Amino acid sequence: MTRLWFVLFAALVVLLPRELRAQMNEPTVSATLQPTDVQVGEPFTVQLSVTTDASGPAASDPRLTVPNGLRASQPSVASQTSISFINGRVSRRAGFTATWQVVATSEGVFGIAPPSAAWNGRRVQGPALRVKVHAAGAPGTPQTRRRVPSTPNPFDPFGMFPRFPNFFDTPEPEAPEPESQGDPDIALDAPLDSKVFLRSVVDQKNPVVGEQVTLTVFVYQRMGMVEYTDAHEPSLPDFFRRELLQHNVEPETRRVTINGVGWLVKPIFKVALFPLRSGDIDIGPMQLTLNSRTLGLQSAVRASQTIRLRVSEPPAAGRPVGYQLGDVGSYTLTATVDPRSTEVGGAVGVTIVLGGVGNVPNAIRVPLSSSVEWLEPQVRENFEVENGKIRGSRTFTYVVRPKTAGTIDLGAVTLPFWSPEHRAYETARASLGQLQVASNAAALTKDPTVAHDPWSALGAPRTELRPYARARDPFTDRPLYWMGLFGLPAAVVVGSLGSRGMKRMRSGLAARRAGAERGIDKALAEARDAKKRGDRMVVAASLDRALYLAIERATGLRARALLLEEVPRALQERQVPAEVAAETGRVLAAVETFRFVPEGGPDADALVDQAAAIVRRLGRLSLGGKG
Repeated sequence: MTRLWFVLFAALVVLLPRELRAQMNEPTVSATLQPTDVQVGEPFTVQLSVTTDASGPAASDPRLTVPNGLRASQPSVASQTSISFINGRVSRRAGFTATWQVVATSEGVFGIAPPSAAWNGRRVQGPALRVKVHAAGAPGTPQTRRRVPSTPNPFDPFGMFPRFPNFFDTPEPEAPEPESQGDPDIALDAPLDSKVFLRSVVDQKNPVVGEQVTLTVFVYQRMGMVEYTDAHEPSLPDFFRRELLQHNVEPETRRVTINGVGWLVKPIFKVALFPLRSGDIDIGPMQLTLNSRTLGLQSAVRASQTIRLRVSEPPAAGRPVGYQLGDVGSYTLTATVDPRSTEVGGAVGVTIVLGGVGNVPNAIRVPLSSSVEWLEPQVRENFEVENGKIRGSRTFTYVVRPKTAGTIDLGAVTLPFWSPEHRAYETARASLGQLQVASNAAALTKDPTVAHDPWSALGAPRTELRPYARARDPFTDRPLYWMGLFGLPAAVVVGSLGSRGMKRMRSGLAARRAGAERGIDKALAEARDAKKRGDRMVVAASLDRALYLAIERATGLRARALLLEEVPRALQERQVPAEVAAETGRVLAAVETFRFVPEGGPDADALVDQAAAIVRRLGRLSLGGKG
């Protein structure tokens, strides 16, 4: 009888519907929200964890519904599986954890509906959640901290065993405090915009030629998510630059309080600049296009301010001989010579390393001597960033050939430079030492007793004195021979060179005319495209280039070197009709006004049409002149 009951129970388990068996083991569902106190624009995390028996239906389709005032990202889903042995039985469970990043766009207390997931034809859900949102930067509100989730027990991924405090947990880092208002890099008395703005900062405004100036462009934004697109770097034509931000490394974001309101500040552009000339030099603005649903920005354009540097030369007083303008920094020289003994005409390797802080010079002066010959060096360079400064080295590898035997003093390599730290001239020096040069071995093997007879090529002396009688003058003494010998080849060469020169001149003129035509057409096309985009600066620059190219094509006059009021008179002197010359000057002046007067200036459509008409009229003049 006992055996019969066992068989019936086993059959019931096998034939029982899978859905009914799954209901005997309901899934485990949990939901959390961290942190529960945030500021407007500050993200917080919602997590939903669902685990089920691996032999039953699997959970899927996590969903989170948030009320107005909150915005949630798409969920990030991570799968999990666990196997446990209890009283000799194997228990296998599977599930997932879904994570949402949520941002509040307004303050208040928000109730969030329970997160849910699909399982066995219905939806299972966790508990309802609640978050309190304060105004951004409001005094007295707790500062949010980035919470680091505790490290799970590797033997209990679903939390089925009791937890032991601090045993598997990762210590939670302290929340970063907001930057003080005294931070010289990012502190401001008042924001430049109510939502987001750019600001350029340099570490000095009065450098000398060749001295490093660090330019950093910061983006300031209120708490929220901002997408940066269409970045235009600053214009830096009078500088040599090296990058200071590492590629593929996210710059550090800092906090600053301005007028009691919290801002996030991050460097987006940082370079080391080395001025190439003295005088007043401008660092152009950087421009970004921004998008942010949190801050209500759609294709908003922001630009940093222009910075003017006053660059001077190091003082002339006390300037050492050999100083090259731009050699600024702190440098050292080291040198090695190998071998120290050789023979005349042999090869000696000299390696000189110039290194230090600054834009390391790309050449050095070696000591010249009539006893040795210095061949062209091979140069290797290496640069890195150290505490915001450019540090590097250049290695010069020379081959030196001795010309004379004996002891040769190679002298010393020197580099005078201006030290910004000490505000004085200094000189880096490396001594090359001496060479021991032996005589060439091939020269020593010659027999010095054998003398050369300079008269050996002459015939034997005559035995009888009489006048020299020549049968006839040789053909080579006749003028006709020399005229034919040199005249005919010379005529052929002159004719060939003249023909080639004419062909090259014609092809060069044709290529120049074709290049001018292409340049004019391209400039007009760029102006029309920029007009559609509303880019006034590109429209003005393209029309300006098209007009000056048309003037040069028609008259050969390079009018860029003239003032605007001088252009019509110069065109008339080149046989251009007065009406066309005056109209050309008027359109050039209109383009200049369009460039610098954004409001109330000439209409872009009319200006493009007028410029195209002037180009056509000048083109007809050019063709008529050629005909």
